[in-house]
This record gives sequence, C-alpha cells and structure tokens, in this order.
Amino acid sequence: MKKLIILLVLTSMFACGSDDSILDDNDPNGSYITANVNGTNFTTVNIPDATSAYLVITDFNFIIGLAGAEYNGTENPRSIGIVFSGLDFDSVVVGYELTATNENEVVAGSYFSESTAGFENGGESDGNAYVKITAIDKVNQTISGEFNFVAIDDDNDDITYAVTNGIFNNIEYSIQN
Repeated sequence: MKKLIILLVLTSMFACGSDDSILDDNDPNGSYITANVNGTNFTTVNIPDATSAYLVITDFNFIIGLAGAEYNGTENPRSIGIVFSGLDFDSVVVGYELTATNENEVVAGSYFSESTAGFENGGESDGNAYVKITAIDKVNQTISGEFNFVAIDDDNDDITYAVTNGIFNNIEYSIQN
C-alpha cells in the first residue's frame, strides 16, 4: 500500500506540472534536485520543469512531496521522489530533520529508472530515509534541503539503489487541498 501511495503522489506531481525555472549550475537560487544513485550522478539542473513539489495541510498533519526527473535525450530517464510528513507544518524550519523512524513523522524515498534492459524501480525506501531542511520560505513557497535513502527494487529485494548526497534546492511547492 505504501508503494502505491508514493507512486500515486509522484505521478500526480508530474501531471500537475510546475512553474519552476531552472537557472544554471552556479546559480544558488536555481531550482534543482541532485543526488548520487549507486555512485552515479543524478541531476535536474538545467532541465525546465524537471522538479515539482506540493504541500498538503490537514487538521491532523502535513505532507510534503518533492520529485525530480532527469532526461537529457541520450541517457535513460530517471526520477527521484521524497515524501515526508509530520504533525505541525509550523515546526518545519531551517534545521528541521526527519528520519524514517521518528515517532509521528514519516519520510520515504522513491527511485525510478528506465533503460534498454527494462525498468529499474526502487519504489520504497528501506526505513532509513532522511531529510533535513536547509532553507524554507513559506511566503514564496520554496523549500531546500538534504536527503538520502536506500530504495529496494520492486521485483528483486536483493537489488537496492543507494540515493546519497541528495540536495533539493529552491523547489517551489504548491499548496493542495
């Protein structure tokens, strides 16, 4: 069920699109997601509309979902998604950290890749996912942070995707009802 929820979240995020503008690699205000996946670089830098994010606030909790897609025409398309939730969105400030084991909080990651050999899909993190907020602007609805997780392949539990050194920078989020 958790895999299905993450997949639906990521699908809806890309279907809704985003007005994020990707600047250049050296622009600290650019909107991008970068990480290493099993030692291979992943980046959405300089790919227009390659990032998307949303925030849902209910009477009981909040949920933030971020996703980034990488495809440059010569490499296999890949995507990374991070979803985290807690009890009070007011507590999400610079320095806010979540791990998959925090009480009343959830953080999970997802990795997807398509190659000529077929799909690689690590739909669910292994329980050790981590997110730290490094910047948040609740007026302009942008968020930055660090993340890592290990995704387990949907078809073979012996295959994992270590997503390390993850950074999401200046991602604009929309508020969903």
